[in-house]
Amino acid sequence: MNSHGRPKLPPGQSGTEKFPVLTYGETPTISHEQWRFDVWGSVEADRQWTWNEFMALPQSDLKADFHCVTHWSRFDDTW
Repeated sequence: MNSHGRPKLPPGQSGTEKFPVLTYGETPTISHEQWRFDVWGSVEADRQWTWNEFMALPQSDLKADFHCVTHWSRFDDTW
């Protein structure tokens, strides 16, 4: 049961222990040296981070259930 006294698994969903891989075609491999995270558009200033810069940013954990529109759910995921 969730904190509202309802079942954690919504109607029509199937519980899973792993994240299903739903891709079309090959998944590209990108090295940490090539990886970049860009933010642009409706921001005060465009910004880019390398992998090491991004991983050095403050981090926090959040535990939550994940319910996908493709009808599967995972419980107590740490993000």
